[in-house]
Amino acid sequence: MGDETRFAELAALCEELSATRGRNEKIELVSRFLKGLLCDEVSAAVLLLLGWVLPEDDSRVLQVGFKAVSRAQERRGQTRLASSPLTIMKVDRFFKEIASATGPGSRQRKGSLLQGLLSEASELEAKWILKS
Repeated sequence: MGDETRFAELAALCEELSATRGRNEKIELVSRFLKGLLCDEVSAAVLLLLGWVLPEDDSRVLQVGFKAVSRAQERRGQTRLASSPLTIMKVDRFFKEIASATGPGSRQRKGSLLQGLLSEASELEAKWILKS
């Protein structure tokens, strides 16, 4: 089994899809991308391509407000020195952790998690993370 697919590849595909007009061409691009993924990555990648972070039958919700997103974007420049590249699975885990945060202090926890995710993202990755 190979290395996990970098989220940057999915973000680049999203950019390409947004610039592509033809339906068949879009299908070909997505098909080629999905065929290159590890089996464990396909479900997460499909959800992210659809702009979802959780499947429809998952009762959890992100509940991250505009203020938290804005704050996370402002603090995005505070990157970690030794961060590894984002992968599809790492982004998926971050979103699931955000959705799982409940109870007292959860709003702050969700904001911190989002900020941590964005601090590891490139400009292009951050754009598509925020569109999810």
